[in-house]
Parts: sequence; C-alpha cells; structure tokens
Amino acid sequence: MFPTCLFSRLFNAIIPCFTAAIREITGFIDESKMTTHSSAMKKIAIGAASATFVSALVLSAGAAAHAGINNTNSAKYWSNETGLECTKLPDSVDGLRSWVAPEDYAVVIVKGGSVNYGDGKGNKVYEDVFQGDVLTAPLNRGGNQAAISHIIVCEGGSVS
Repeated sequence: MFPTCLFSRLFNAIIPCFTAAIREITGFIDESKMTTHSSAMKKIAIGAASATFVSALVLSAGAAAHAGINNTNSAKYWSNETGLECTKLPDSVDGLRSWVAPEDYAVVIVKGGSVNYGDGKGNKVYEDVFQGDVLTAPLNRGGNQAAISHIIVCEGGSVS
C-alpha cells in the first residue's frame, strides 16, 4: 500500500509542474511564424520534457518500492528476511506495554524504543509465538520497558 500511496501523491504533485513546463516550452514559440523547422523543434522540446518527466516518475516509483526493503519498520522487510507472509498490525497496539498474541504466528516483531539489540532499532523478534503468549518491546535506553509502537506478524512457517 505504501508505494502505491506515495506514487499517487508524487504523480498528483508532478502533473501540474509538468503541464506548466510544457506551457513554458511551447509558449516561447510564436505559432503564427512557425516554419517546418521550428515546428519540429517544438515537437523535440515537448518530447524531451515528456521523457524527463517519465524518467523522474519511474525513478521515484522505483525508490518508493525499494523503501520497504531496507526499513525494519516495514512488513515487506520482514517478509524478505523470513521468507514468510508478514503484515503490520493496525495502530491499535500503539502505546501498550505488552501484547497478547490472539493466535499462533511463526514470527512476531514488536517495535518500541530505539535501542538496537541486533534486530534493528527498537525491534524485538519472537519466533514460534503461540496464542496467549505475552510479548513486549525491548527495553529503552533507560532500561525500562518501552511502549509498543507497532507489531508485525509473520505467518506461513511452522510453529513448533
């Protein structure tokens, strides 16, 4: 969902700029004095502007799609890491100190705080989680229980 949302926002922001740029390019040419040569130049200018626009759009869409791969707060990251189907739960867990698993999961990532204990900043990874297990975020810098920011659950693997 994130790349699509980012793509549509980017697209909606760029279209007016692109349209204005084309108007600028074509506005410099007096249509009444156009020759075959100047008409061809106008088409080349429009083509170049279009190619630039499409290139920028493709590059930014690729960057948005790649963003989840290196972001430990992303379900896509954990899907790539575990080979499982991972989903970020809704924000209803935000601020809780613990979370009770409502069902079995192969892997659960609980995010809270920003200390990196080896699983990414503020992440605590639980494997083979059973319904009823109580999970918490890692300790914060002060050594206290961090509030949960979000939870990512992964299914499709074996739970012992």
